[in-house]
Parts: sequence; structure tokens; C-alpha cells
Amino acid sequence: MKYKVGDKVRVRNDLVTHHLYGMYHFAPSMEINLGRHLVIVGKAEDGYIIDGTNDIYTEEMLEPFMMAIDYSGSSVHEAATDTKEDLINNPKHYTTGGIETIDFIEAKNLNFRLANAVKYLTRAEHKGSKLSDLKKAIWYIQREIDKSETK
Repeated sequence: MKYKVGDKVRVRNDLVTHHLYGMYHFAPSMEINLGRHLVIVGKAEDGYIIDGTNDIYTEEMLEPFMMAIDYSGSSVHEAATDTKEDLINNPKHYTTGGIETIDFIEAKNLNFRLANAVKYLTRAEHKGSKLSDLKKAIWYIQREIDKSETK
């Protein structure tokens, strides 16, 4: 098994309720831990018991604990274990659909204007005003069109 008792892990943000991950389904009772950093307190057959839960999590549901940069002045700290969402490293509005928006943008090597258009399109349903985000995406696309037409 990949993890041992005492290891800090993060429950993946992109898990789907009732979906099978390894030998176990991701249960509705587990949703509260999406994106949280927790500690493994026990092992079960093909899974792990996480601090404060009665559910069994599989390796496919977990990822290694990550260090986070502390933007308040000190260098590096452990991410808080009591927050539901990691707004710095994995905000939910950029991680829905199984791929982070930044990973898609980098894979496609998009320029600033197109990258921003993708950013606003992918988060439109998940953060703030959908209409505002769609208009911002159009604004960036129009700037790309204008720049392309002047070449």
C-alpha cells in the first residue's frame, strides 16, 4: 500500500459520489472531506481509514500531502487541515471536470489572451457571475481576433 498510518494525505477534489475508486465507492458521507488534508489512522483491506471518519478511502481517492506557500510573510507551512477548499493550490472553480484549467492552458501553450478566455469559460458555471465571466471570455477572444487581423 502506498500510504502508512500517520501519513498526511489530501482527499482529491474531483471525486464523484457513488463512483467506484478501486474496491470502494465514494460515498455521500465522504463529500465533506473533498480537498481536505487529513491523517491516515488505520488500514483496511485495499483502503485507509482517515482521522475523524468511519469511511474507507482508497489510494485512488487520495493524493500526497502538499506543502503550501504562506503568503502572509513566512516561507512555507503545512496547509490547514480544517479547510474544505484549497483556494491557493486547487480552487474548485478551476478543478472541475478532472483537469485543472492551468494544466490545459500550459499543455496547449496558449498566449495570455486565449488563456484568460479559457479561464473565464471554465469557471463561468462555478464562480461569481456566469454572464460576467462569459462576457470577459468574449472580450479576450475579440482582442485575440483584433491582434490576428492586424498581422
